[in-house]
Amino acid sequence: MLLNIVKFIKNLFSSTKLGIFLLLVIVLVAIAGTLVEQGKPVQYYYDLYGSATAGWIVKLSIDKIFGSLWMIIPTSLLIVNLIYATLSKLPVMIKSVALPKKFHHNSKINDNVLIKDKDIAIEKSSTVLKSYHYKIYTLEDGSLFAHKGVISRFGAVVVHLSILIVLLGALLGAIYGYKNYIAIDSGDTEPVPEINASIKVDRFWMNYWPDGSIKQYNSKLSIIKNNKVVHTQTIDVNHPMDYAGMRFFQAGYGKSYDKIKEAVMVLYDRQKKNVVGEPVVAQWNKWRTIGPYDIKIVDFVPDFYFDAKKGYVTSKSLEYNNPAVRLQVKGPKATPPFIWEFLKYPGFTLKSFGGKDAVIVSSITPIYYTGLQYAKNPGANWIWFGSVIMVIGFIMSFFMYYRRIYITVDDEEKSLLIAGVSYKQKDLFAKEFKKICNTLKKVEEK
Repeated sequence: MLLNIVKFIKNLFSSTKLGIFLLLVIVLVAIAGTLVEQGKPVQYYYDLYGSATAGWIVKLSIDKIFGSLWMIIPTSLLIVNLIYATLSKLPVMIKSVALPKKFHHNSKINDNVLIKDKDIAIEKSSTVLKSYHYKIYTLEDGSLFAHKGVISRFGAVVVHLSILIVLLGALLGAIYGYKNYIAIDSGDTEPVPEINASIKVDRFWMNYWPDGSIKQYNSKLSIIKNNKVVHTQTIDVNHPMDYAGMRFFQAGYGKSYDKIKEAVMVLYDRQKKNVVGEPVVAQWNKWRTIGPYDIKIVDFVPDFYFDAKKGYVTSKSLEYNNPAVRLQVKGPKATPPFIWEFLKYPGFTLKSFGGKDAVIVSSITPIYYTGLQYAKNPGANWIWFGSVIMVIGFIMSFFMYYRRIYITVDDEEKSLLIAGVSYKQKDLFAKEFKKICNTLKKVEEK
């Protein structure tokens, strides 16, 4: 009973049908992973799909399917299947290139050559075969055996091995891999616990095409550890940064939604109804004097909204639809300590200022953030290595050919009996076989 179970398991895992089935399962799982966006916060799925559907997505790990059992189990089984399939075929391949014990006559590709002397004919045959890059052996019965392209017989094994390496790499990445996303305002520093360091965006900028469209966006990053810069690199979409086993990609950019770089303010005479003096540039969170007021920008929302029920200011969206800055003001006694200024409605808060003059924010300079996706994939190098091995395996399988030639002496007919076998490209081998036979005939005629 136990032997029957072992035999069944062995036959099952060496089955080509099982391999195809597992590949189909992996493909379907991968398709599911493309239909549902991966790695988002749980709330994202509840907002997008509703509580019922999102609940199942989270429970079944469809939101992180490539690192879940949905992918790990069929991949592991496919690895076992490939190992069994390869090991079962390997003895047959080794046997196919082993030295035969005697001459083998192939009725499809054969010829004979009249000879004068047996020993000389065998010697000349060996020389001719060597000129065609065959490796020569003398068999027990005195006949010659020659073959070339032995390595091509193992092309399938190498391809199987490469697939195993790629699958192992994918499995390592699924189990031990890591992916996250962080947005950092230009000039700011944010901690990245995964590398036990912080990242500072020293500079963010964009390159443009002649028509004004964005060509490329770039970030100059510094890795800071123990208050020291240990690595600096400029990245763009196609040139990531590698540090401490993590790879950092330029994954996006946008305008900061909670602060600005600076604002241009003007002093407005409410009685004369005109601007007084020159514009003043105030930087974020720094005091600046304009007229009788000391001003500091302390808050910003891109799309101003006041929730009257809850009594606080929020933003309806992350877009700059109704940008507003909050000013901390020191000046005449009647001036409130904080005033919201609206870019789309200049002068809306003129009455809030206690003096004869008021401050108007005429423009702002946004701060851009850079979106960094960082990932760790311990199986990436395995996948690259497996891919290289796969190319070598395909070259061995499709561009190298295993060929065998047998030559023996027919003492009665005083001729050489020549037979050949090719496992691929039989038409090309037939032409080469004919050339070899014609060469031998010419050599014997001399």
